[in-house]
Amino acid sequence: MLKIHHNSFLSSFYTTIRIWDPVLKKCTDILKGHTDGILDICISTDQKKLVSCGWDKQIIEWDLETKQKTKIYQGHETPVIYNTYFNDGTHLLSLSTDNTFKVWNTDTGICLSTLQSMVNITTELKIDSKNCIYFGCEDGSIRYCDLQRPGIIMQFTGHSALISSIELCEEENTLFSGSADCTVRQWDLKTGGCTFAFAGHLGEIVFIRKIPGQKQILTASRDHTIRVWNIYSGKCVAVLTTNLLINCLTPVQSDGRFAYGTMQGEFKIVKIRGT
Repeated sequence: MLKIHHNSFLSSFYTTIRIWDPVLKKCTDILKGHTDGILDICISTDQKKLVSCGWDKQIIEWDLETKQKTKIYQGHETPVIYNTYFNDGTHLLSLSTDNTFKVWNTDTGICLSTLQSMVNITTELKIDSKNCIYFGCEDGSIRYCDLQRPGIIMQFTGHSALISSIELCEEENTLFSGSADCTVRQWDLKTGGCTFAFAGHLGEIVFIRKIPGQKQILTASRDHTIRVWNIYSGKCVAVLTTNLLINCLTPVQSDGRFAYGTMQGEFKIVKIRGT
């Protein structure tokens, strides 16, 4: 969600989005339009558009060159907690607190389909190149469905508590899941089997990020640590202790940099050694 190389974008429980220059360490623009707290943002692949959603049940699209609103997607009946572009930005996927997710046409702003999960969804949605949607649930399962056959929902099972984070690595044919049972599991997307269980965290795993170009993942937990894991051995190879509760973690950049924020208002950019 955060664009590290030039400007960075932050959402919050406030109604504005702030654009930051990480080199100058100052805010360069503020986007105003929401009437209640913002819960998620996503930047298009070409980095020309941004969508935001929140407690006001709206999804707003912004032009990042003009810093103006270009479209408002309306249709969710409860707060919208997640949104993401897919199909090269021609479609948008959103999730609301009533476990409803919608697919939108970004040219027209029209909702193309609405799907309802019968189990509480506890993670963001991940979508692959074949338009298969993955999500974690309160019952400890990871469920997925094909947008071409939305009525058929399949699942991976193995965790003993709710799923709090997932990361899709399509190039590795793998999905990672983090849970309130304090473990991270690695799943084979073809067989549905669990190939590794990563143990070491002492709290719920709230974020998982694949490290580009490396056979490693980054995990953040409520135990106030961020860990680096080797996905072939299952071993933890590095630990960063924050002493603060982590509430956001950006994707890892190709040069090994990532950023994290805490509930206490701290925001730091960190580089992984050896990347």
